Amino acid sequence: RISIVGPDGSRRYMTNLAEEGSMPWFSLALSLSQHWSDTIRASPKSQLDDGIAELYILKCGTGKRHLLKSFSLLPTGVLASSSSETVIEAVPFTEVTVSFPCSEGSQDNLVPGIFNVDGGIFRHNGCVNLRVL
Repeated sequence: RISIVGPDGSRRYMTNLAEEGSMPWFSLALSLSQHWSDTIRASPKSQLDDGIAELYILKCGTGKRHLLKSFSLLPTGVLASSSSETVIEAVPFTEVTVSFPCSEGSQDNLVPGIFNVDGGIFRHNGCVNLRVL
């Protein structure tokens, strides 16, 4: 489950549970810059030190063709302004909290784990909070 504070200060909650009306997620990625590589400009509106980051959510449950089509759009930056039907959703934020509940509907029991940041492996206690300074 994710709690997001948007650039305008509004709070938004997201889940990957189908029974709560959402599509399962395959992966999450965070970005603070326009470019992921010399050919992929995932966030064309990003500016250096603007205090805003983007959360990219790769959704499960779609066909391979739709997934490949979404990946082919990455270099253009189209995903930053695309509709909710895309396989990859871009969400701007200033603060994000990702929690990993132990069981469906449980907010108190969190599952510890690990995550990767630029090749570094970090442990978490079931909740990861990131804030853009």
